[in-house]
Amino acid sequence: MDRVEHTGRRNVWFTALLVLTLFAGGCATHLPQQEKRSTYYYQHTGDAALARIVNPLLDGQPSLTRVLPLIDGLEAYAARLAAIDQAQYSIDLQTYIFRKDKTGRYLVWSLLRAAERGVRVRILLDDFSTRGIDRHLAMLSHHPNIHIRLFNPFENRIFRGLEMLGSFSRLNRRMHNKSMTVDNLLSIVGGRNVGDEYFKADNGLSFSDVDLMTIGPVVSDVSKQFDKYWNSEITVEIQNPDIDLESSSRARLRLEALALKMQRSRYGIQMKDYSLSAYFEDPDSVWYRGDARLLFDEPDKVLSDPDDLSRYMIKDVRSAFDRVKHSVLFISPYFIPGPEGTERIVELVSRGVEVVVVTNSLAATDVVAVHSGYSRYRSPLLSAGVKIHEVRVNPGSKPAQWFASSRASLHAKTFVLDHRWVFVGSSNFDPRSIRLNTEMGLLIDSPSLARAINTRVTQQLQEKTYRLSLTAGDKARILWHDDVSGESWSSEPDASIFRKIGAAFWRLLPVEDQL
Repeated sequence: MDRVEHTGRRNVWFTALLVLTLFAGGCATHLPQQEKRSTYYYQHTGDAALARIVNPLLDGQPSLTRVLPLIDGLEAYAARLAAIDQAQYSIDLQTYIFRKDKTGRYLVWSLLRAAERGVRVRILLDDFSTRGIDRHLAMLSHHPNIHIRLFNPFENRIFRGLEMLGSFSRLNRRMHNKSMTVDNLLSIVGGRNVGDEYFKADNGLSFSDVDLMTIGPVVSDVSKQFDKYWNSEITVEIQNPDIDLESSSRARLRLEALALKMQRSRYGIQMKDYSLSAYFEDPDSVWYRGDARLLFDEPDKVLSDPDDLSRYMIKDVRSAFDRVKHSVLFISPYFIPGPEGTERIVELVSRGVEVVVVTNSLAATDVVAVHSGYSRYRSPLLSAGVKIHEVRVNPGSKPAQWFASSRASLHAKTFVLDHRWVFVGSSNFDPRSIRLNTEMGLLIDSPSLARAINTRVTQQLQEKTYRLSLTAGDKARILWHDDVSGESWSSEPDASIFRKIGAAFWRLLPVEDQL
């Protein structure tokens, strides 16, 4: 479970053991209060080097946003590094996870080098996944141009589990947003955190994901969203006591040595094949244009009533679905529609809308508990006419064990409406994304992008997914089909017996609203 990305997935353990809170009342804490200075994005960066790269592509239709999908993990990482290298004024990075692995360290090295040439770097991290790196963050923030804040922080930096039990209602709600913006001219928005498994640098696990590299008017909206979170009462500034110049210098030398090792590695050599200017000059780089909206939850969602959905991003998502006339494509690693969502989807099908769902199989998911929540809705959806496809594990890889991560897992969070509207972001189709965590994503009106995604998905469905169906009769059973080999199964294919037992166990627990 230490691999789990989705915000708060590990919290289901706490939910299952909530009785322990009777013994942990003394561990309850309040949101830490801190005086901090408000800062905002730089608006006037038209003379930046990045502007000379970006602006030619905006000529002619400056009111339309341009997006370029980043699907390959290595390319998504290289694009971030290339953008950082071009920064002159500011870099704003917002993420749930920032791992201390090779891609995380090298990204830190790139940010540090930007700060040393005068760029203001603001890093906003959710505090759920910062265990054990407080001193590293303090050393990094020791640089005068690097500022780090934590969202919804723990007060107890050591015994987080006890504090979690005592303050579950607050600490269970996290910031799941992901964005990076350079000079208020270019943003990357999508589903990837910072870590080897998100950038195809982990030999044991690889998440299949998608980001959008974005230029045009919506970039300022991403910057404004970042400012709202950065300046909110729910964030605190990293403190750096006892960090002296000598300690910082030694840390920088260690980081430089690790960066050099990364550059000489096979992965580092492959990164050199990418440059930011190539995306704007190479005729093979396909940019899509259209009217775009940034959808996001307000930061105070984590302190608000989880049942008051009228205040959350979901209301905008539902508004988009209410306009659907022909087709819906869901791509979500964690798909738990719940009774209300199932009813809405069934209603769409009854109106003649084709609904296709692509999600993880039990063998491919990195969170068995989530699969248990999803599995109870498969039969009602299939019987209504929804087309469900579950991603398979990589051919030749060993099926994952009970709570271990599989070798490859779907992580993209995307939907396409009426072959026209495309959403890419951090939000899954599940109770946690809807009610508990903060989320964000880009909704763009681009038929050409919609066609490209639909075409890519259609081409890969046979090769990389199981197609699900129901047997005939009153006691219909689910069948999984491999449309390449012609094989079919009547139970979760490629999943170990331990995973099946685990999924059955989680279905017995009343934790769906936490998944």
